[in-house]
Amino acid sequence: MRVMGPILVSIMVLASQASGVTETSAFTNSFLVSSFSDLAASRTISENFVTTPDLNYKSNGQVDSYVTQPGGGNAIISQEINSMAQNIGKLGGMASFNSKVTATNVGSSSLIMKGTSTTEVCNRQDNSKIESRTFGLGIAKPGEGEYSFIVNGEQESTSNMVPALAIIPVYNNELLNKELIISFEQIPSEFEKPVDVIQQEVNFDYGTYNNQPAFYNYDVTNTIAVEDTTCSSSMSFSHVN
Repeated sequence: MRVMGPILVSIMVLASQASGVTETSAFTNSFLVSSFSDLAASRTISENFVTTPDLNYKSNGQVDSYVTQPGGGNAIISQEINSMAQNIGKLGGMASFNSKVTATNVGSSSLIMKGTSTTEVCNRQDNSKIESRTFGLGIAKPGEGEYSFIVNGEQESTSNMVPALAIIPVYNNELLNKELIISFEQIPSEFEKPVDVIQQEVNFDYGTYNNQPAFYNYDVTNTIAVEDTTCSSSMSFSHVN
């Protein structure tokens, strides 16, 4: 029986510059309860877009959790994505991903987290424009059993910039496209015989400063119960540039 598989984390970034005073944040979360089903899967998607005279920001994130339950079982899957960006003289921001899974009679489980963000110091097409919008989506696959599924989301943006007075910076062509890409994948756990109970929680977050990676870290906990035997494991990692 394999308890914990290796984890792949990748971060790529291009450079940026910024100035101004604007902040934006958004989150999307979902909660799935599934009963008497042979599988349970949930996908949470979040997108955030803001454009002001001093900040043009867009991001998206996705969390996928999946468990198979041969012969039927119960499952609870909760997921959340948070993102934040700000321009307070230099660009900064962070994003966080969370997945919690509790399930019975599990044959296999898997988890993938991924997202992208793009930040610019202003909207080059229209520097007088102010616009903010967010989009959240949850998709559930509860099999043939009974289920309950809830999705929530929220966005908040603040800025003290006045479009008519905004100072538009001079761009270096090399800084026009600035994209950060993240991915976190846990190799699926597969069991020769279904385990009685599995409890798993994964937290992954990263931060940027002046559109360069500032830090990333993750925490993973996993507990598996088979009859009267329980096996628990955990892993934590932090990296600061």
